[in-house]
Amino acid sequence: MKYFKLIWLLIIAGFLAGTGYSQPKQPRNESAVSAQLIILKYSKHGDSEIESHSDTLRIPVANNKYPALQKALSYENLFLGDGLKTLQDNYADCSCGITGLDYEVSFENKDVISLKLFYETEAAYPSSSQQWLTLNKQTGQAYPLSAEIDPKGREWLFKMYKDTLLNRIDQDKATTPEEDSVTYEELKTNINQLESSELFSKYIFNGKGIVLSIEPVLPHVVQDQEPNEDLFIPFSKLKPYILPQAVILKK
Repeated sequence: MKYFKLIWLLIIAGFLAGTGYSQPKQPRNESAVSAQLIILKYSKHGDSEIESHSDTLRIPVANNKYPALQKALSYENLFLGDGLKTLQDNYADCSCGITGLDYEVSFENKDVISLKLFYETEAAYPSSSQQWLTLNKQTGQAYPLSAEIDPKGREWLFKMYKDTLLNRIDQDKATTPEEDSVTYEELKTNINQLESSELFSKYIFNGKGIVLSIEPVLPHVVQDQEPNEDLFIPFSKLKPYILPQAVILKK
């Protein structure tokens, strides 16, 4: 009888293991940042009615373990030079300026964090934009690709990016021949004149590789003619160029 009880217990234990209940999941490492919600309010009293609405900003705030990162993610840096009160007062006055802000953490390890900030702004016209940050968590400073990839690799990345963007422009022009050709030539000129320092100032890591990008080139009225400026490069293609001291890319 004891033998059969033992077999039965082993069967139950195996079932629980197979369904994921036998062992607790390992806790995830605590992120250096957490979300803070900020409410913006607008109210205008008319002759017969009150117009009022609000927007919510979701911003990244670094915890006290990372004081330099806290400074890098200060209100002034996140709000494009404005402090919190200035931002709130401006919105309350005209429902303009930054009207939306959200973020995502695309990569984080013990040394480095990559964030994408998504902005909605209102001025002469509504606009959307992004700010990409890859930061050293201890210093709050930008973490450069030169800390991970050797000069030959950065040269390869730069050429690949320009070639890819020029090809995208040609493809867009071929599929939309009715669009103004001058605009496409302007795009190609800007890509041909692109400096590596500009390209490598806007990048993020994610779990599978690096994403490079640049700021939009064209004026707002014709920005729909811009190609996709983001380029993903998997870690596997970067292996020949990894520096010995790299903390993210590993051979």
